[in-house]
Parts: sequence; C-alpha cells; structure tokens
Amino acid sequence: MTSDQKTLKDHNMKYIGIDGCRPGWFFVGLDENDKYSFGVISEISEIKNEINKAEQVLIDIPIGLREIDKKERLCDLEARALLDNRRSSVFPPPSRLALNQNDYHKASTVNFECTGRRLSKQSFAISEKIKEVDDFLFNNNLRNKIREMHPEVCFWALKGKKAMAYNKKKPEGIRERTLLLKQFYNNTERLIDEAKAKFLRKDLAVDDVVDAIVGAVTAKNKNNLMTLPVNPEIDNRGYRMEMVYCEIN
Repeated sequence: MTSDQKTLKDHNMKYIGIDGCRPGWFFVGLDENDKYSFGVISEISEIKNEINKAEQVLIDIPIGLREIDKKERLCDLEARALLDNRRSSVFPPPSRLALNQNDYHKASTVNFECTGRRLSKQSFAISEKIKEVDDFLFNNNLRNKIREMHPEVCFWALKGKKAMAYNKKKPEGIRERTLLLKQFYNNTERLIDEAKAKFLRKDLAVDDVVDAIVGAVTAKNKNNLMTLPVNPEIDNRGYRMEMVYCEIN
C-alpha cells in the first residue's frame, strides 16, 4: 500500500470511492466531517478493513456480470443512452466465464461463445481487475457494501442529469469536473493537488483522482442513491447489475 498507513488507521472512512489506476487502484475516503484520506493500492484487499467499516463504497468496475446470455446488461444500455456518444465510454463487460483467460484471443473466443460478442480490447484490459473485484466480493460477502458506479453517470447526475461537455482526459474536462465537484465537496481542489504532489503522473492520472472523488461524494449521498436501471437485474452470483448515482433535489 502506498497510502499513509497512520492516516488510514486514524481516519474513519465512511464513504469510499475507488477507481482503477496503473499500479492497481486509487481510493478516496470521506468521513462525516468531510475530512479525507486517499491512496494507491495494488489490490482491493489491502483496504478490506476500511471497506468493512465503511457505510458505502462505490467502485468504477463492472460487478454484476452475464455468463451465458446474448443480452447486454440493462445498466450499460441505459447509461449509453443517457450519456452522449462523446462521453459515454460504456462498453459491454466480459462474460464472467471469459475472465479466467489471460490471452486476449482466447478470452474473446470464450466471450463470443457465451454472449455472441467478441471482447473489445478495452474490456480485456480491465478483465483482471473485474475478476479481482468479483472474487473479492464472493470471498468476503460484501455485495451490499461495494456497489458499481460509472463516473460519467455520477457526473451526469450531479450536473442535473446532463452529460459533461468535455473529455475527461483534456484540461478543460478536468476543470469542468473539478468545478462541478466543488459545488458538493469544498476540499476537491486541495485533494487533487495533494494527490498530484504525492504520486507520479505515470502511476496516477488526474482523471483517476477526479473519478474516485465523484465516487466518494456520491457514496456520501447514500440516502439519495438511485440506480440504472430502476430495478436492477441479478446475476448468477446474486450481484446487482446496476450503476449507482445520487438524486440531486
């Protein structure tokens, strides 16, 4: 773990947002007083204790998965429809049965046999992380504690159900998201600056930080959480196929 162990021990992270990054995962934890902790971990299990004590954890990774089914997840279809094409970045996750394949072509073949779709390079690139979270939830019975979010859906909700105007990889996209987050979390810029100062750009991109923050901010609004779709499907492991966002009144 490359976060501050003492900080984690002393800080009660009630609301956690997690996003993937090159070394593994970047997390942001908030408490009821808006104090924050953050860090980079190689595996989700490194913050298992913090997750167990948290009230809500949101992670940017597919959780509920198809196995043998040609239908796409409804949450992906709905998310793609409400976000415009430039901002969507919503692609079908692999079949759970394809996650055991380390070779792209083999994984794509298994996925085609299970779903009728070849596996995109994007989906295969995060297959290892999907499997990690899938196994972590299964082995620790945390399916109600950790829920799936898509950052762009969370931003869409915070913006009054309007898609963001700029790509998150561009400076104007980072600024757009930062200004929006500041309306809901005063320490947004300070947190971003501290994370940029602590971690190398090759290990942690600014958009990773922003995505984890929107997850934590959304988690803190746990009493106003909504889902895509309204009535999530349930997969073979009992996980909800959903994307969570908060309803802003």
